[in-house]
Amino acid sequence: MTQPVRNRQVLALVDDAPTLATAHKDSKICHQNWQDNHNSTSGCPDIVLLRCTNLSRYTAKLYINMRPTLHSNIKLKVVLNSMNGKFQLWHEQNVILAVVIGGWDRRTAEEYSAEFKKLASKLLDAPWAHIVYLDQWELGVPEIEPIIQELVQWCIAHNLRFAAQVYCPHMVKRYQLERMIIERTEFFERRVYPTQIEAFQWLASEGFHMQTQDLQQKAS
Repeated sequence: MTQPVRNRQVLALVDDAPTLATAHKDSKICHQNWQDNHNSTSGCPDIVLLRCTNLSRYTAKLYINMRPTLHSNIKLKVVLNSMNGKFQLWHEQNVILAVVIGGWDRRTAEEYSAEFKKLASKLLDAPWAHIVYLDQWELGVPEIEPIIQELVQWCIAHNLRFAAQVYCPHMVKRYQLERMIIERTEFFERRVYPTQIEAFQWLASEGFHMQTQDLQQKAS
């Protein structure tokens, strides 16, 4: 006997959130509403539509894959996504400061790497440091990873000693950053801080001082 065909059930997560943390909260509410409005025989939806205006496609996939509340057989479909990655780079004394924003594609990563090396070339005669504000960075496509890995290797080979990353605790962001950036070597150390004050204090304790003390303002 032919089994009846069940209508495909769709859960739409419409995400216009500025950050992944906000998107996570919104989608939990959306998914709970689905469960409240469908009886137990309906099961889970077959397709998840994640409408992304501020998050990258790669971020969306990582996010859905890491959510334990959704069944593994649910099909993910990402629609209406856009990449709007950008950055600011400058140096003060022997420190390169950076603010990065949005979702990154390959082109953004290549431009960042080229500009970073151009700035760093002025500092290579002595040890130097780096601080980057990442609260408004929304990850990037997989193609950025080898570009950033090569940049990190180049920096360490050219006297980078300390790197401070500033962002609120964020599991997915940490996952991609750790895929790209080594934590330490014999001559290099990277630390992550939830506040920029702590990051500036650490670099100052290592002898790297800057006039700028507010990277968040640069990101706004």
